[in-house]
Amino acid sequence: MTATRRMRGFKRWMKCQGIECSDALNLAIAAESPQSISVSVEALCDLRVGDVVARIPKQSCLTVKTSGAHQLIEESQLGGYLGLSVAVMYEKSLGPQSPWFQYLQLMPPIEPIPLLWSFPEIDSLLSGTELHKGMKSSSFLACAYRPRAMTPSCCSMYIPSSNSPFRNVVVTQP
Repeated sequence: MTATRRMRGFKRWMKCQGIECSDALNLAIAAESPQSISVSVEALCDLRVGDVVARIPKQSCLTVKTSGAHQLIEESQLGGYLGLSVAVMYEKSLGPQSPWFQYLQLMPPIEPIPLLWSFPEIDSLLSGTELHKGMKSSSFLACAYRPRAMTPSCCSMYIPSSNSPFRNVVVTQP
């Protein structure tokens, strides 16, 4: 499926889910390869602190609680990123039967993380950053426990508990 078709499917999915996105934003395909696409969110005008740029119904968010695997995940006492990773894997395994299919079509097939990078990758990609210093000082952890074949694919969204059925995405200061 082409990147353009995936983006159109995602926008239709957003509309069906009741997700409201401000006219001040443009969702665009930033880059494309045969394996994945990169999506960007661009502000089309100046935004002020406090501007609401999106309203997302909580039931539209892929979380442990909203996943079809929620009972299994909770019974297994998997929390945090691990629970969310299992939820994403489960929903991806359903293919078009998943309520999040169009959303999941935009995710990269793998998401490499620095902990799993080789030392040359760490040196070339992180040189001069605080993360590079931390990775170098954690060399024991990196040598002893780095799984070579592991490439996790996960995402997360923090949704504070409230009685509102929506989660507002609000512009904040960096």
